[in-house]
Amino acid sequence: MTLTKLNCTDLVGVADLVHDKNLADQVHFALMTPARAVNLAIEIGTQEMATIWAQLRELYQRDGSENLDQPAFKIFEVNDLAKLEAVVGSQKLWTSLTDLESEQGVNISNGNLTFTLDGVRVDFYPVSLWPHEAFLIDADAVSRLPHMQQFTIAELRTGSGEAKKYNVAQLTGNEDYPTSYIRIVNAWVQHFGRGYLEEEAHFFQGLRQRAKGVI
Repeated sequence: MTLTKLNCTDLVGVADLVHDKNLADQVHFALMTPARAVNLAIEIGTQEMATIWAQLRELYQRDGSENLDQPAFKIFEVNDLAKLEAVVGSQKLWTSLTDLESEQGVNISNGNLTFTLDGVRVDFYPVSLWPHEAFLIDADAVSRLPHMQQFTIAELRTGSGEAKKYNVAQLTGNEDYPTSYIRIVNAWVQHFGRGYLEEEAHFFQGLRQRAKGVI
């Protein structure tokens, strides 16, 4: 479930409904990334993050943090981590992100890390890496990169300007999955990944300083 200002006030009710009706094994909550300007008005802010966090804490405290059916909370961008930092505090977030010793400490996996904060499990998927759940093939049989939806298909097909970066390759029917995957990963890193990596490094360096009271 992608969270915006329009639907973030009853996560407990959503989770209970899904479980009571046996609609899914687990609910996944993630924050919307407003790639299109029209969606900026409904982007989650610090106030909404506080509302979300209070509900997640309620669910985990009620049902137990060891319950594998607890909702997954996914964060992709560091600006959303910054909103979480504003809610819980720099020191608490930094401590959770650097806990390598305890049973509920940080778990580093392929393309993401999981940490526990206030008893809530949080999955952070840094967008400097290729979003490994996505393999996007558009209606015109072109493999493209995430956030391509901010352009019309006509704009993408012109192959010019900013839209050009989102086109990877026209599919011919002769591709194999490993080769295609390597190609789109390389395209993501070239056009976007390095920039996101700089943003992530800057955030975590600042978080460490803020947690230690340096700034």
